[in-house]
Amino acid sequence: MMSTSKLLVGLLLVATCVILAVLPTEARKFRAARSVKAVNSVLQRCQSVGDPHYVSFTGRRYDFYGVGDYVLAETADKSFIAHARTGKWKKVSVNTAFAVKINQKDTFEYDTKTNSFYLNGKQTKVSVGQTVQLSGSATAKRVSANSLIVSAKNGAHLTATWHRNPAFRSRYGSFGHISLILDAPRSLKFSSGLCISREYLSRTARGVLHNHVHRRVERRVKPKKPTKKQLKRARKACRKAGLKKKKNPNAFHACVADQILAGKKLGKDFAKTIVKVEKLEKKKSKKWKKQARKIIKK
Repeated sequence: MMSTSKLLVGLLLVATCVILAVLPTEARKFRAARSVKAVNSVLQRCQSVGDPHYVSFTGRRYDFYGVGDYVLAETADKSFIAHARTGKWKKVSVNTAFAVKINQKDTFEYDTKTNSFYLNGKQTKVSVGQTVQLSGSATAKRVSANSLIVSAKNGAHLTATWHRNPAFRSRYGSFGHISLILDAPRSLKFSSGLCISREYLSRTARGVLHNHVHRRVERRVKPKKPTKKQLKRARKACRKAGLKKKKNPNAFHACVADQILAGKKLGKDFAKTIVKVEKLEKKKSKKWKKQARKIIKK
């Protein structure tokens, strides 16, 4: 009996020594994981893509059933204000215009209805590759025929891609659709907009888009739950478009929803635009993270 007790005590002592030896290593791993997470979270990200599907700065997802002008995001000091407009797209709605106001001075916008850019409310021509200088060292650069990035000195960057076709108007109700992604340093404080809370879904936005369209909610009932067959088909289409669930979780989720709600043809069109905005934003994100780190350190 005594020998058994001694054996148990010995085993406990060995186990304790092993645990004590491992703990510092595990603690270091935990601290390293935390530091990696901190490095990777220098940017806060919000998106409005597809018809449109939202992901807030905190990662909350919600869909949008209204038409008219809304606040996407507004900083507490009003140095960066982004508004967008939704229009009808058959049974759903899509972003049809967006505008950014910098330092309460310059406003830059694009509208699919007129296929035009506006600087301080006046129509202006912007060629592919051209950069428009805005207040406080901010810029609006037309990256491609259907892509634009608005960048501010405070580290906020709005990436936009769109698909426009005059024939869309009679078929679906609007001339085109826009997908938007907003990146900003974690230290930049936002006070309002759908990037903050779904409470702004039904609130109208004024003073940024040059031709205000009042906000109204078109549909209050959520769509029916899709079948397994519909989900399988939608996921396959999104993977084919170039989106991966693990790599692009929010974009993949939006794409799947679009395939189900808008149908195969329209869903495919939305998917292409979502893929473009994701690729463009990813291409620039390394540079923006570097900028954000400098801003946060100040």
